[in-house]
Amino acid sequence: MLVVVQLSSEPIADNREQKEIEAMREVAGLYGKTWHTWQVDRSDEVANGHPTLMGSLTSHDQIDLHQESADRDQEYNADHKEKAVNRKEAGVKGPGIHHNADL
Repeated sequence: MLVVVQLSSEPIADNREQKEIEAMREVAGLYGKTWHTWQVDRSDEVANGHPTLMGSLTSHDQIDLHQESADRDQEYNADHKEKAVNRKEAGVKGPGIHHNADL
């Protein structure tokens, strides 16, 4: 997940990275699926349309993360590998696998 924190002024790049880590601490533990009515990739100005069930990837082998992140990394001048290292060092952890999950 890429969290892009927009600040009104960014005197120090570390401030934005810290804000992203704080945001990830709040969402990284969420597990499963969410219902979306707002399709941001269509640039809708308001929530519009039928609710769509969105899922989460649960394994690193489900997609080629490097390939899928390349355009986004370039567009946002980000590096998903660097962000993963920074988040790991900051103690941001995912939800793990629930004991009742089908494996």
